[in-house]
Amino acid sequence: MDADGERLEESIERLRQIEKSLGVAVQKAAADGYSAELRQLQRDHINAVKALSDAEIRVMRLQQKRGELITVDEAKAMIIKTLAPILVELRKLVDQARDDAEKVLLSAITERMLAKLGSRQLNMSCALSKPNRAQRRALLRHIEALATGGVKEEILDWAEKHVMFPHSDRSAVFRRDLAPWLNEPLRAFGCGKWRVVSMMGPVGFGKSTMIEVAASYIVGVDSGGTLIVGQSDDDVRAWADSRLMPMLRAMPATSVLMPRKRSEVRAASIFFPHMPLYIGGANLNTLQSKSMRYVMLDEVWLFKAGMVREAFGRTHDRGNSVIFAVGQAGVIEDEHDTLYETTLKHEYGWMCPHCGAWNAYDDEHLKYDLAARNEENQWN
Repeated sequence: MDADGERLEESIERLRQIEKSLGVAVQKAAADGYSAELRQLQRDHINAVKALSDAEIRVMRLQQKRGELITVDEAKAMIIKTLAPILVELRKLVDQARDDAEKVLLSAITERMLAKLGSRQLNMSCALSKPNRAQRRALLRHIEALATGGVKEEILDWAEKHVMFPHSDRSAVFRRDLAPWLNEPLRAFGCGKWRVVSMMGPVGFGKSTMIEVAASYIVGVDSGGTLIVGQSDDDVRAWADSRLMPMLRAMPATSVLMPRKRSEVRAASIFFPHMPLYIGGANLNTLQSKSMRYVMLDEVWLFKAGMVREAFGRTHDRGNSVIFAVGQAGVIEDEHDTLYETTLKHEYGWMCPHCGAWNAYDDEHLKYDLAARNEENQWN
């Protein structure tokens, strides 16, 4: 970092210490009840947090000037993180206002600051101009999480609380113990650490279920433009109509976010208040001109050559994008196999109940009564 950047970093560290000490002082003074000293401390705290915010924004501008990768979402997250404490203090001042004039003034400042945040929670409230009771509760929870700096819930914990499968004859809800081989790929997708997550598995392994859980988590928790791609337009839209849409409508965590206008729910797209979700086949019509944070590919082994490369182009090299590719093992050196070989691979296996050794699943490990097969090696 250059000299200006070093001075900014030193200033930010000092401001953090000042903001922290003022925050502690405000808490101590608040414990003694309302006073003129408390009011002054609150104002000082607001000024310190604002100065910290300005300094961090200057650092972001320096990073952009030097060409370092920083996405719009990351910039917004940094701004929201530094401005949220100001909103908390402003709300306290509004509640403690001495007269109506002061209350109106402080409320106007708060509203202007909220407008500048441009967060997805506020975009949602604008899109839902007349939210119903359930939608209003959901919006309040989102805004409360913004003001208190809430931590993103881990995907498996969230899924066990919220995910429902109205189409399933095996389990109506998500449980991590029913198909434990899905847990690690889902964790890798939801943790934000990996840009590419690829999984190969046999028929009935739960690959489409993983995409359903991941899509629900995106809508309910970690939003961003999403593209789900299947073998063909007809196949993926039939899956969406029979499985994904009933899920999103059945789960309270996502149903409150469903668009209320019929024109915003189409066969190939859903325009949520806070994000778009597109659904289509592995063809150039689907994989052109869209800019997405998440791209999920189902049964990649069936894709025509070049479609995986096109799918990667949809993320526009975002720093927080995720490509989620699942399918059966196809042909050696096809696009999915080539992609899979570039990853840090993990293989699901089993522990021997006698020696405790780990083993990969293999036909050689099958044991059965020899009488179960006839002389032609066929099952009786």
